[in-house]
Amino acid sequence: MLPTPSLEGQDALADTLQRPHTNMTTRERVAEGFLSVAFLGAVAALWAAHPPGPISWVPAVVCMAIMTMACRIRIDTPFGYTTPVQLAFVPLLFALPVVLVPLAVVLATGLQALPDVVTGKMRPSRLMQSIPNALYSVGPTLVFVALGKTPQHAGAGVLVLALAAQFGVDFAAARLRDVFAFGKTLAELVQQSWVVVVDAALSGVGLLVAERVHDHPIAALAPLPLLGLVAMFARERRQRLESLIELNTAYRRARDEAIEASEMKSAFLRNVSHEIRTPMNGVIGMNELLLQTPLSDEQRGYAEQVEQSSEHMLAIINDILDISRIETGRLAVEISEFLLPESIEQACASAV
Repeated sequence: MLPTPSLEGQDALADTLQRPHTNMTTRERVAEGFLSVAFLGAVAALWAAHPPGPISWVPAVVCMAIMTMACRIRIDTPFGYTTPVQLAFVPLLFALPVVLVPLAVVLATGLQALPDVVTGKMRPSRLMQSIPNALYSVGPTLVFVALGKTPQHAGAGVLVLALAAQFGVDFAAARLRDVFAFGKTLAELVQQSWVVVVDAALSGVGLLVAERVHDHPIAALAPLPLLGLVAMFARERRQRLESLIELNTAYRRARDEAIEASEMKSAFLRNVSHEIRTPMNGVIGMNELLLQTPLSDEQRGYAEQVEQSSEHMLAIINDILDISRIETGRLAVEISEFLLPESIEQACASAV
């Protein structure tokens, strides 16, 4: 079971899930165009060096159908997605002349995307990715053509070399796309290397099927139960990840709203404190002037009580400002001297 992605991974995964619904950026178009030219050039060179022979149509059509089905099964990750195509690609190498395999992979990749284009789940411009997405098929074809071998008559060493070439070409093409089109770092690229382990394991199953494809074309249907299990896992994982992304989005929206509400409250407290302080300064100033005039003892007591109450009011206003400072993390503790008897006397006088 693949681990649950982190919050950052969920952001990357959300971008990946949303990507088919968006048009390709200029950098994506350049990357896909470059890889498409490389693919077509390689296929043309291989065709010229080794023209295709006769085709066994029944195993070829069956393998193509399985290949198309396998391409529809997407296992989503924060770095993109992978598909269990090895279960169908390896038998396809045995069912077709090797120089036709890359073109067959392009056809299968394009066919699997058509339902999404028709239903609006994918932009039509994304269909051009079918060509560079088939670059991995050039690796094994190059090995078989260069060594003058067919998959049916190749030894274990040649088969391992062909699979290694496939993984090498696939890794190089995918990394070139990731770096140029999406600006991914080396650490992020290394994290995607686990796909090679999965593909290698599926290749062993594909080889068992491929050995019997020509004699028994129906053998190409053997991976269907395994494909069904992988499809169930992929669908369950996608639903779970979509739920996680939805929860993460709701959490961030609530967090942003809470931060905005807190900032509005702090701004309100600052404004209210300022508006109260302004008339209070007028009251304090006029009371000070009053205390400088001749007053009876009773009148002076009243005026001094107003002065003390005003100071308490200013202290309350300062406390309100301190609340807003605490919420913004800008409260500074001030240390000052005071006379304890005087503070007790003022407190008791306020209570009278």
